[in-house]
Amino acid sequence: MLTSRGLWALAAAYSLTALSTAFFVYPPLILSLLTTTVFLAVYIVQTFRRMASISPEKISVERQVSPPAVSVGQTVDVVLQLSSRMDEGIDVEVEDVFKGLVLVEGSPTTYAVLGPGGSLTLRYRLKAEKRGEYTVGPAVVRIYDGPMLVVRRMVAGKPVRILASPALETRLKLGESIIRSRDGVGGSGLNPLTGADEVFRQVKPYTEGEPVRRIAWRRTARSMEDEILVKQYEHFSSVGIGLILDCSPSMAVGSLLDRCLATVLSLTSAFLRKGDTVHVKTLGAADNISLRATSYSSHYMEVLSKVSRIRPGGFYTPPEKLDELGDLDLIFILSRFAYWSGGELATLLKNLSTSGASVLPICPVKSSRPGPLFTTLAKLEEARIRHLREKVPQIQVFPEHVLLPQMLNLYRLYSGRPRHVKYL
Repeated sequence: MLTSRGLWALAAAYSLTALSTAFFVYPPLILSLLTTTVFLAVYIVQTFRRMASISPEKISVERQVSPPAVSVGQTVDVVLQLSSRMDEGIDVEVEDVFKGLVLVEGSPTTYAVLGPGGSLTLRYRLKAEKRGEYTVGPAVVRIYDGPMLVVRRMVAGKPVRILASPALETRLKLGESIIRSRDGVGGSGLNPLTGADEVFRQVKPYTEGEPVRRIAWRRTARSMEDEILVKQYEHFSSVGIGLILDCSPSMAVGSLLDRCLATVLSLTSAFLRKGDTVHVKTLGAADNISLRATSYSSHYMEVLSKVSRIRPGGFYTPPEKLDELGDLDLIFILSRFAYWSGGELATLLKNLSTSGASVLPICPVKSSRPGPLFTTLAKLEEARIRHLREKVPQIQVFPEHVLLPQMLNLYRLYSGRPRHVKYL
C-alpha cells in the first residue's frame, strides 16, 4: 500500500500534469511532468509487486516476557527480536501491540535499516494497574522502500499472555498468626514449608539412623547418663480447607473484592505449601469456579490464573448445599451476605456442618469514610449485620485491611491437630 508520502507524491504529479496541460501550453514542461508522472506510476507498480513477493516467513519475531505472572503494579520486561532472512537490505518499522497495560519505560515502536540477514531488538517495560489476563502481541511489521513511498504491512510473532494477580503476601508463614491453637501450642514459624506446625515437644535417646541435625547437643552435654539425646517434634496434620468467596456486585465496592481475592490466594499458597488440601469456590461471579488443590507445585498456578480472571456477575440465589466441596475440616465463607436472609445462611451452615466441618462466615467491611452520607450507610450496614446475627450469631466482621491476619488466627484456632513426626 502507499504511504502518505507516496500518496501525496502521486497526487501532486498528476495534478501538476493536468494543470500544465490546461493552463500552460508549454510542450517541454508538459513532457517533463508527464514523464515524471509515468515514471512514478511505474515505480510504484513495480515496488508493489516486489513488496508483495516478500514472504512473511522471511521475517521472524520472537518475544520474551519476564515474568509472565505478576502482581498488580509490578513491572514486566518485554524483549522483542526481529530477524530478517532476506538476501537484500530492508527499511523496517516494528510496533508491538498491547492492550490494558501501561507503558512504564522504553518504546514499543522502532525503525531501523537492516542489511541482508540483519536483526533488531526492541526493549520496553509494562505494568498492569488492574488484575486480569492481558495479551502482548502480535507485532505489526512495516517494510518500506527506499524513498518510503510504498509500505508492506504484516503481522508477525505469536501473542504472549501476562497474568496480573492481586498483590499477595509473599511467602506467608502460618506461624505469623497471633492466637494459639486449642492445645496452647503456637510454634516457631521458622520452617517456610510448615510454618508454625513443627513444634518441639521433648528430648529422647538417640537411635541409629536419626538425622544428626536433631541432636540436642546442650542437653546431651548436661546429661549425667552416657547417651546422646535428640529433639522430638510434633506437627499438625494436614487440614481440608474450603474457601467460598462471594463475587457478586455486592462485593465490588471499591477494592473490597480485590482485597478478598488477594486474601484467598495468599491463604491458598500458604495452606498448600504446608500440605493442606484447599477447595476454592465462588458464588455470583460472571464465570464461577470450583477448584480442589492438593499440591502447590501442581495446582497453585491454576488457582492463581482462574482467580485472577474473576469478574463480578449478578444476583444469585443462596444455595442450601454445596455438595461438591467434599470432606473438609474448616470452611470459610467470605461475603457481605447482601442477598442472604438469616434463615438461608443458617440452613447452609447447618448442612455444611453435618460432615463435621467447622464453618466460619466472615463479613469483610471497608473502613468508614467521613461525612454524613457514609456515616448513615455504615449504620445501615451495622443494622443489617445485627439482623443476620439473630439467626447466625457466629458471623465474624473484619475490616478489609486486617482480613488476612484474622483469618490466619481463625485457622490456627480451629485446625490444630497434633501428631508425632517419625524421623527415619
